[in-house]
Order: sequence, then structure tokens, then C-alpha cells
Amino acid sequence: MDKKTIVRETTITVKKHFKTSQGFEKEQEAEEETLEVRKFETAPAQVGVEYGLTLNLGNFESARIAVSVSVPAYAEEIEAAHKWAEELVTKKVMDQVVQIRAAKGTPSGSVF
Repeated sequence: MDKKTIVRETTITVKKHFKTSQGFEKEQEAEEETLEVRKFETAPAQVGVEYGLTLNLGNFESARIAVSVSVPAYAEEIEAAHKWAEELVTKKVMDQVVQIRAAKGTPSGSVF
């Protein structure tokens, strides 16, 4: 087997928590997606990134979105793995923002 053979997996987790104007809270079951990672010849380091935000939906309603991933990497690859993980979780959070706003019929303006 060469070093590029995929034999290890990691998981990205997406969590959503909604709060309504009546004070009701609802947490959706976490969505998990398995990512394939290449084979490692020695024990790799773990690079973890979590990104979350609370989205104001108007009318005293909000949604909390959190995405996390932990990626194995060799020590010399940590910075590149961290950058990749940051880009991945940021994209996943923004995808969730678009989905939630579309479902609620709210404007798709900036989240910041």
C-alpha cells in the first residue's frame, strides 16, 4: 500500500439549535459526515477546528449553528491542515445559514 491509500476516517459534525419567540427551544439531531483521510505511517497529530454562530431570524427567534472537525496530520502539515479545516467548517456554517434563512424566508444578508 502506498502512503496515499485511504485507510482512516474522520467526521465533521453539524449541530443546530433553534429558539422561538415563545421561548421554546429545539435542538436538531447532529448531522455527521464521514471524511476519508489517507494512510499514516506514524501516529499523526490531530488538528481540530470548531466554528459557531447565532443567527437572528427576526421576531425574537434565533438559530445556533456549530460545525466541528478534527483532522489527522503529520507535524509538518499542521498549518495546512488547520487552514483546510477552517475553510471547511466556515463553508459548512455558511451553507447552513443559507438553508435556514431560505426555510424561514428571511433575507440572506451578511451574518456579521
